[in-house]
Amino acid sequence: MTYDIERLREISDKTREISAQMVDRDYENDSERLKHALDYVCRSLGMFADVESQRLSGEVVTHDPLKYIQNNLDASYELTLNPVKDGKRQPRREVIRKV
Repeated sequence: MTYDIERLREISDKTREISAQMVDRDYENDSERLKHALDYVCRSLGMFADVESQRLSGEVVTHDPLKYIQNNLDASYELTLNPVKDGKRQPRREVIRKV
């Protein structure tokens, strides 16, 4: 199995953005969205570990794992970018990425 380097870069950028949003935002009253966001990130990490295990054992059986990972990170990204405070959606803020 080979990875598309551009897709891997997009995934890496997305994870850094999610992390920055989690640190920068106030999620005091939005624990449900945070739980869902964390679930998506964990699923993505689990898929990556499964694929790497398959690769190391020489038995790759997962089809298009990057699409699965990207879809889950996209969902987490949307949840972290759009927090709710006191029942109201908070405006988006741009986060400066540290590379």
